[in-house]
Amino acid sequence: MLPFGAMLLLLYAGWGLQRQLVSQQLVEESEIRMRLVKGPFKHLDGHWCFIALPQQGCQILLDIEFEFANRLISMALGPVFNPICHTLVDAFVKRAAQIYTAEDKN
Repeated sequence: MLPFGAMLLLLYAGWGLQRQLVSQQLVEESEIRMRLVKGPFKHLDGHWCFIALPQQGCQILLDIEFEFANRLISMALGPVFNPICHTLVDAFVKRAAQIYTAEDKN
């Protein structure tokens, strides 16, 4: 496996809290692996998998495993972070449709 490459810095705020999440991504042919570098988690690992389908389509799978660093952070961010995880694939598909529909028109 190749070493992890691209870094992602995500700043977010809510309920008077400001947090930073830094993750590292490894992009391979049909998958993206991510791991936590810095943030309010004891651990955070994710894996996007893209499975080619006939007629220019693909199935997108996302697996995210995480545990917040402490109970207070879990109580503050858990109600926000869990729903975000569930909407990531839908947001990805929507954005891909915008990009590739625009390319088809050109």
